[in-house]
Amino acid sequence: MSESPDSALLLLEAIQSPEKQSAEDYATWCLLLTQARDKNYLEHTSDSVINIAVRYFEKKSNMKRKAQAYYYKGRVNEDLGLTDNALINYLKAADFVQNTGDYHLQGLIYMYLGNIYWYLNNNREALDVCKRAYDAFLLDKDTINSAYILRNMGRNYTAILENDTAVLCLNQALDIAKLYNKISLQGNIETDLANVYEENKEYNKALEYALSAITHTKSESGLYPCFVLIGGIYKQLLRLDSAQCYLKKALSSDDLYTKAAVNWELAALFKEKGDDALVSHYLSAYIDCQDSINILYDAPRLKELEMLYSKEKVEREKDSLIQDKKVMRMWIALCLFVIITFVVSAHLLYQEFLKNKEAEVLAIAKEADEYKKKYIDNCEEIKEKKQQIEFLESSLSEKECQLITLKGRMPGMKPFLQGETENSSMMNDATLKNQKLYDLNQETTELNQKIEQLNKDVLTLSKKNASLVGLLLKSSEIKEAIAKSVEQNQVLTPNLWIKIQEKIREIDINFLRRLMKEAPTLTPKEMQLCCLIKLNIPLSQMAVLLQLDKRTISKYKSSIVKKHFGKRDGILLDMLLQQL
Repeated sequence: MSESPDSALLLLEAIQSPEKQSAEDYATWCLLLTQARDKNYLEHTSDSVINIAVRYFEKKSNMKRKAQAYYYKGRVNEDLGLTDNALINYLKAADFVQNTGDYHLQGLIYMYLGNIYWYLNNNREALDVCKRAYDAFLLDKDTINSAYILRNMGRNYTAILENDTAVLCLNQALDIAKLYNKISLQGNIETDLANVYEENKEYNKALEYALSAITHTKSESGLYPCFVLIGGIYKQLLRLDSAQCYLKKALSSDDLYTKAAVNWELAALFKEKGDDALVSHYLSAYIDCQDSINILYDAPRLKELEMLYSKEKVEREKDSLIQDKKVMRMWIALCLFVIITFVVSAHLLYQEFLKNKEAEVLAIAKEADEYKKKYIDNCEEIKEKKQQIEFLESSLSEKECQLITLKGRMPGMKPFLQGETENSSMMNDATLKNQKLYDLNQETTELNQKIEQLNKDVLTLSKKNASLVGLLLKSSEIKEAIAKSVEQNQVLTPNLWIKIQEKIREIDINFLRRLMKEAPTLTPKEMQLCCLIKLNIPLSQMAVLLQLDKRTISKYKSSIVKKHFGKRDGILLDMLLQQL
């Protein structure tokens, strides 16, 4: 299996009617067949075979077989797109492998567990399991897999902005890849090094690594991230045509993360070129990719599954302890009596708690629906009043033009000694024009008053919407999560950022699209600030989450209005976002 997995697969598939073997032999055959397919890089299309091995070995005391069964079930789950099941099975495998001396299996389990945490943006947890995998591979003297782990560690250090450590890990991995002539791995690492140097704004060095990565990348799917990276570097170097050429090559990628990255880069590129239609197109495609990624890797749900597994693990250990004490029958009987009494009492109390909680949740949901309806109604009214303002401003402009024209036509005073008839006609004409001038001035004043009142109404409705957002956040999980992060003086984490975006979509499903359409060049940090303002988060909390001084945030707001929303004299970013 370890030396020639292709031969192992042929031998296993040659066995006739394996189900007729003993239960242990059949379960072992199912496990080894799955292992052989995995080592030959064949995609798993069903979990029926590995499930036979899992059902058998989970009841046995052979810890290595248990760990193998759950590990390969995790591998099958990943191929089937069942990320949540894969996470649970890897965690189970990690528990059982601790009681074996199989360091190679330990390394593999932690490596793939780290991959899941990486996709969930849980970079700290990913680093923790990567370090365990690295230690295991060192004990197993597996240098090649150590290089893969060093590469993964470099990626995670890059994600948490520890770029110097990332470069050390990646260079160490690159030396191993070159030593063992692992061309594909060398291309992967060079791509990651190019990413780090691009983050450090060392664009020429980044370009050197990225171009080298292309020569060492054999698979078509592996080339697309290189194209995105090179396109982004050329964009930074203002070589826009070269950037566009490479970025468009990457549009054929099937990977969601690559598609999201290339659409974002193309939107920024066409913004530089002034093509607003293509900016809107690629931004829309980017948002669709991000939505798909959030659905595929639902971090909160998988975190909950991990917690549930930890609870299940504790319960399993408790059951094992009770099983070991069966000899003390009297004490077991007493324990059972106490446990049953406790469970029944807890169950009754829990049912009562659930009943009260359900009523409370229903009341909160009803109240939230009312707030949402008021919010939507206010948005519609703001839209109508803005349309009225545009119409009145157009009418005002016409009236002002008429005033200017009329004032230009007012005749000058003629000499007093002219004929009486001519003077009388001139006075009548002047009187009529003066009356018309007076009427136009009155109409202009009334239009200005109406516009001023409508602007006041829009401002009032915007303030009401801000208050409604605050009410919708009352007692919500996102408010508690933000308060907890602020209390711990933590910067805005990827998980919390995802929750904030989800809450905004819940309140106003199209807000983010409107914001990206209105201001497509917003930086990620500016986008975060706008979303926190939209949720009416206090300035003191925003300062902690964004790691900015309060006075800096005020300047930041003014800068965003000037840079991204055009000339809007006197309007604050807070009101602008509530009116958007």
